[in-house]
Amino acid sequence: AGVWVVRSLAEWEAAWAEALARGAPLELVVRLRAGEGALRWNRCRAAPVRDDAGHVLAWVVTATDVHDERETAERLSLA
Repeated sequence: AGVWVVRSLAEWEAAWAEALARGAPLELVVRLRAGEGALRWNRCRAAPVRDDAGHVLAWVVTATDVHDERETAERLSLA
């Protein structure tokens, strides 16, 4: 499936809806507003937790700030 780079709320909603419908893991790179108000890139992952029969019971979701990493990679690619 790969990692989606999401630039709009509509893209995020579509990706999340598809993951929910399929019960499939999801990984997105999105810009989230940090506590001080700045937009920062985050890697968001979601994975379903299933029972023995395979039914989705819950989702485990993480968001990791990757803004500095992404900015550095972009600067290096332009050098």
